[in-house]
Amino acid sequence: MQRILLSLGLLAALLLPAAAQAWWHADWAYRTKIVLDTGRTGVPLTGTVTAVPVAIRLHAGNFNFLDTRDNGADLRFIAGDDKTPLPFHIDIYDWVDEIGIVWVQVPKLGGADAPPYIWMYYGNPHATPAGDPKATYDADQTAVFHFAARQVAPQNSTAYANNAKSSTAAIVAAGYLDRAAHFDAASRIVIPPSPSLKLPAGGALTFSAWLKPDAPKPGGVPAAGGQAILTRQDGASSFSIGLQDGQVIARIVAADGTVLATPAGARLPAGDWHHLAVTVSDHVTIYLDGIEAASMAARLPALDSEIVLGAPETASAPATGGFVGAMDEVQISRVARSPAWVRLAALGQGPDSKLVTLETTDQAGAGGSEYLAILSMLAGSVTIDGWVVIGLIALLGFVSAEVMVDKALLLRRTVRANTRFLAAFHDPAADLLALDAGAAAGSPHDGDWDDSPLYAIYAAGLREARRIGAASGLSGLNFEVIRTAVDSSLLAELNRLGARMVLVTLAVSGAPFLGLLGTVIGIMITFGTVALKGDVNINTIAPGISAALTATATCMAVAIPALFG
Repeated sequence: MQRILLSLGLLAALLLPAAAQAWWHADWAYRTKIVLDTGRTGVPLTGTVTAVPVAIRLHAGNFNFLDTRDNGADLRFIAGDDKTPLPFHIDIYDWVDEIGIVWVQVPKLGGADAPPYIWMYYGNPHATPAGDPKATYDADQTAVFHFAARQVAPQNSTAYANNAKSSTAAIVAAGYLDRAAHFDAASRIVIPPSPSLKLPAGGALTFSAWLKPDAPKPGGVPAAGGQAILTRQDGASSFSIGLQDGQVIARIVAADGTVLATPAGARLPAGDWHHLAVTVSDHVTIYLDGIEAASMAARLPALDSEIVLGAPETASAPATGGFVGAMDEVQISRVARSPAWVRLAALGQGPDSKLVTLETTDQAGAGGSEYLAILSMLAGSVTIDGWVVIGLIALLGFVSAEVMVDKALLLRRTVRANTRFLAAFHDPAADLLALDAGAAAGSPHDGDWDDSPLYAIYAAGLREARRIGAASGLSGLNFEVIRTAVDSSLLAELNRLGARMVLVTLAVSGAPFLGLLGTVIGIMITFGTVALKGDVNINTIAPGISAALTATATCMAVAIPALFG
């Protein structure tokens, strides 16, 4: 009985779900691990970046939109410690077409101590939207335009409200992340001046965007007939970025008329999306797709004027000579971002990026495992009568397992004891009529033959021979009496070796019938429930059928080992 209770305890420990990992909030039913790979297999970074916005792409291949609210209001992003909420905002969330883009501010990326993953929680039908575009970006990010909404004037997503005051660019669906602004030679987006956009002399700046030129146009430097991408004119001073013969040129004009332009070499091919970034501090550096393409030593003049994306405009001429093509994810910072930051933006935002991977999805209360979540669902679907049947099957399994273990140990002891007895029995110097004395307490073989059936049969025959011989001497008839005593001992030993094996036989033959009973009852209850609800769908039928088949699986798990045992 003690062994049976021990077996019950061990099996119960195996069947109980493992202790769940920490769960940020009990009201959220699901969470998905989002791995951020800045190693060799992802987006390798030579440095670290902090408070960086990361684009999380959701689609039917990596995310189940049916588990969320139709507007994504229940999305939450938590740091790797499963405690700290991360700022985020939804760029687009199309529940019908199953596509979403969410920007999440990750505290740190790159470096050995950077967290390798974050958590995305969802599945709360009562949650209200918590996205905050203004908190997603750090204090140095002064303007971000996603072009996600079909607005006349694009809206800035940072806390500085540097919204465009006018726009003649068309918002098109075929953007790099989602929608984009499309420019012709006369299109322009004008961002008015503000304190956060004001640049002192020698100040720092980062401009970045995804660009897809329609066709390169030959011409001079951007402000003199090329394709202007960004222009900022403040009196005689200016800063501009544009294309000249398909190459990106950054141009600074000082108040005294000094003109500095980056060398050629940063070619922007037409017809494809490419990431362009220009940083300015004591150098002007142009990056294409995260790689430095051109650089010059220069400093910005003081600038406190409007920023024009696309065609510049003068007092004497209408807007013309602007960039021709599509522009997406325009970002302006008042610091010179590091090469690691630029590389992360270039290689981490695209649809083929290896930076972000959505991995395992856990369900609340399922012990942090999808497999255990399935087991939890099955356990919750089994009815009381099903548990009774499964309990009976489990009891047969426990008993048969205990018997098989006990018999295996007994057979092992029996073989060893028989071997020791036969060695003494076949010893030429042994007195065959005195071996039983050798097994007596305190003798040389004390305890050696306790588990030997051969010794038990020998001892029974010897005892009967001595009893008859002492009374009337040995004769043919008396030998038959001795044989009967030996046969009785043989039968007793066989019964001892085979004791309780009927319990294993019951597990082999009885468990399948009990499992069949549980399955039939479960299916009957499932279809009865469907009839009462009057609703036939997979969510109604599948859990009940799965729970009914659980009884069959349980009986097989008991009967098959018992059969071999």
